Parts: sequence; C-alpha cells; structure tokens
Amino acid sequence: MHCPYCGTSFMGMICPNCNQKPGSIPTPQPSPFQHTKTAEKKAFRPGVILVVLIGFVLVALGALYAFRFLTGYRDAKENAQRVKSSTRPAAVEQTPPSPKETGRYEHGDYEVGQDIPSGLYLIEANEEPVPITINKSANEEDDNLLPTTWYHNNQVILLEKGQFLHCSWCTLVSLDKNKDIIRDPFTSGTGMFIVGRDVEPGKYYVEGHSEHAYYEISDKPICPSRIVRKYGRLNRNEKTAVTLEEGEVIDLTDCTLSKDGISASSANTNDKQEHASFDYSNSDAYFPSGKYEAGKDLPEGLYLILPDLTAEREAEKITGDNCTSESSRIFYLTVTDNGRKIINNLKTNSYYVQLEKGQTVEFSHAYMIDVMKNSNPLDPFTDSGMYIVGDTPLPEGMYKTVRSDDGYSCITVYDKLPLEDTKPLEVIPINDSSQTIELKSGTIIVMEYCHLAKS
Repeated sequence: MHCPYCGTSFMGMICPNCNQKPGSIPTPQPSPFQHTKTAEKKAFRPGVILVVLIGFVLVALGALYAFRFLTGYRDAKENAQRVKSSTRPAAVEQTPPSPKETGRYEHGDYEVGQDIPSGLYLIEANEEPVPITINKSANEEDDNLLPTTWYHNNQVILLEKGQFLHCSWCTLVSLDKNKDIIRDPFTSGTGMFIVGRDVEPGKYYVEGHSEHAYYEISDKPICPSRIVRKYGRLNRNEKTAVTLEEGEVIDLTDCTLSKDGISASSANTNDKQEHASFDYSNSDAYFPSGKYEAGKDLPEGLYLILPDLTAEREAEKITGDNCTSESSRIFYLTVTDNGRKIINNLKTNSYYVQLEKGQTVEFSHAYMIDVMKNSNPLDPFTDSGMYIVGDTPLPEGMYKTVRSDDGYSCITVYDKLPLEDTKPLEVIPINDSSQTIELKSGTIIVMEYCHLAKS
C-alpha cells in the first residue's frame, strides 16, 4: 500500500518513512533532505559572519597601526632635519655685484650723475656698430646734445653730470673704475686711444692695414663738444706722420701706431686732407665733423655744409650698389646763438649757414667749407641741394625742372638763408619735367629730388 501522507509504498500498519499510520492526523515532518539542508544553513551563517567581522577588525587595526607608524616616522624625520638645520650655520646668499661695484653698465637709459657716474667709458660691442644718444632730458623729443650716432667696439665716450644717455646693444665699462684695462694702439687695429693714458705724447706714424684704413685726432673722446682736429685715410702699408699732444684722442680704424720711419708711398703726405673728389687748396677752408665757435675756432662768414660720403663711396667699390643716392646724403646740423638753437634738424644734400661771432655750429656725418675760399662743388644742373641764386654756379633766369625720383619732388624758395622758423616764399611741387620757373637774384632755393635744366 501507499502512505497517504508521504506517498511511500510499504507493507504493514506504520509508514516506515513518516511513521504515520494510515488514517491518523500526521505531524508535519520535513523530508530528511530538507531537514538536513536547513540545519546546515543555520549552523553555517553565524560562523561566516563572525569570521568576516574578526577579519575586518584585524585589517582595520593593521591599517591604523601602519598609518600611525608611517606618520610617526615622517614626524621623527622632519624633527631630525629641523634639529640638524638649527645646528648648521645659515647659508649666505650670493648676490651678483652691482654695476656700481664693477663699473660695467649694460645697454639702456641712464641719467649721468644719478644712474651712472660721470667719466670715461669704454664701449664694448660686437663687430656691428651700436647707436648712442645723449639728450638734455629724459624726453627723447627734447634737443639732442649728441644726436644718435653709430659707434664701434673699443671707442671711448665721455659722460658729464646732468646728461641723459641712451645706448643699445653694448656695455659701457668705466675706465675710471677699471684702471687696469690696458689698450695698445701699437697692436690693436681699431679703437680710440687717449694720449697720456694709452699712449705717451710725441711723434708717431699711423700705418694702414687695409684699403679702408682711417684715423682721426680730436681734442677729447666722444661727447657733444668734441672737435676733430685732423683725420686721414690710408692704403694698405701706407704710413703718415702725426704728433700727439697730452689729452688728445686718436681714433684708429684698420690701422696702428708705430715709431718706424715713414714709407715712400706717403712721403709727400701733409696735414691737408683731400675730401671726396674736390681739391681744397687751402686746408683752413675745410672743417670735418665736429663743433665750432665762430670767432674762436673759425672766422665769421658764410659756410656750406655737405654730407661726408666717403664710407658710402667705399661701399660702392665693394658691392657695386648705388650707396650715394639722395636718400643717403643726410647729415645732422645744429647752429646755436646765445644758447638758442636757430637750426636743429636733419638736412639733405647741402646747407648754407651764415655764422656770426659767438655762434656755434655742430654737424655729424658731414664736412664744412668756407665759401669765401672755395665755391660750391655741387652743380644745380645735376645735383639737388641748396643754392644762392645770382652766385656761381646759378645765375638768375628762366629754368626748366627735372625730376630725379619717382617720389615727391619740390623746390622751396626763400628770401634769405633759412633758419628753423623761416617761412618760405614759395614751395613748388615738381610734377613733370615740362615746368618752367623763374629764379631771381638774391633768393635761396632748396631742391629736393630734382635739378634744373637750362631753358
């Protein structure tokens, strides 16, 4: 028979599986399989939870111990370093010496007497020339004492209190601070040397070492009041005699001093120098770049200032390019009367000045001639520039105009030699070559990028 409660097939009165008698109310009994699995679950779950809890606590305690250990080690190390540092002498910071200590001043802007001491300074630069300007004030638009001029390595500049200096791409080295600097004009091919400091006064020979050798003797180093007393150009191996006096300065380019005898090639050289292609028969009628006072350094009278194109002509020989065009014929001119600048500007081609006693004239990249002893070397029929109508080579009359440039060309007419505030009588634009103008005697004309042709 089958048990009505568990379905077990058995023989007898009691089911061997559920111990129930057929027909009685059974006591619910799980199957052996179900009973065994539930018991195992109940026994297993508390143990696992306990093990996990114990493991978590141990890991947390270990992490806490490790953290405290590492933190303590770090603090101990830092304390040891602090103790070590506190017992070690403090390191002295090394600061670079100041320009005042070394006497070396890098390029920039300086007020002499405030930012840089007055005195003599050696220009240290690379092979390229460097620009230097000296002004009356920090305002660059104010009057220049020394207009921007390009100088070379190993030249010397004299700075005076109250001046405002601007220099670029160079270092100025104080010769008063660095008295141990020795420069030798007998071996150094280029540089400016002070007589009495770098070379003893006396008679010497200047010897050229290239086709562009040049020397210049002045009363002082580079400064606004410098006056060039003598200069000359030499060929390779050519020599010329010079006499150097205490306090003078000799500026050498591609040449050196020597005490040897003068070479035969320069045996007939004298103090008179030839400039460009013009022959000045009287050396007193020629004045190189510098500053001059009428009645003291030169006579009163009428003078003509022209650009010095010697370097440009030498460049033309080397490059074959046109280096003497009108745009290159620029020079700086200043005329001062009782402290007031009556002419102070860049000029082109040529410019006349009438100097009276006490007036000073200063110019650079130019030379000046006394027109009472030498006539104007320019030709109004080929050259632009300033001309006095009625004088040689421009008589009064009717003339045609010829443009020499595609840009702006004009002729400005004055009734007298112009100063900065002189108003012109007329400004004539030159538009083509068919214009005809009448020029009257006594007037002054300034031609820019044009010239005249006979009508």
